[in-house]
Amino acid sequence: MAARKASSKKPTKKAVASKAKSVSRATSKKSTVVRQRTVRSAKMQSFKVAKADKPFFTFKPDIQTIYWGILAASVLILGLWVIDINDRVMRVYDQIDQTNTASSVVDERIDELESQ
Repeated sequence: MAARKASSKKPTKKAVASKAKSVSRATSKKSTVVRQRTVRSAKMQSFKVAKADKPFFTFKPDIQTIYWGILAASVLILGLWVIDINDRVMRVYDQIDQTNTASSVVDERIDELESQ
C-alpha cells in the first residue's frame, strides 16, 4: 500500500459580514407619458361572401405559369427517360434468357448424342 502523506491543514478564518455601502445618487426627473386615445374600429358584422376579383376560369399567363410549365415538362421528360432505361434493361435480361435457353437446349442435344 502506498504511504499517505501527512497533510497540514491550516485553519481558515471566516470573513466578517459587513454592511453594504450605500451610494447616494442624484435624483432624476421622471418623464411623463402622454397617452393618446386610440380610435376604435367599427363592430364586427356577420361574414358575407365577397365578390370574386376575377372569374375562376379566366386564363392569364404570368411568370408562375411559365415556371409550372417548365416543371411539368421536366418531370415528364425525366419519367420518359426512366421508362427508356427500364426498357433497355429488360431487353438485356431477355437476351440473357434467350442465350441461356439456347445453350441449355444445345447441351441437352449433345448429351443425347453422346449417350447413343
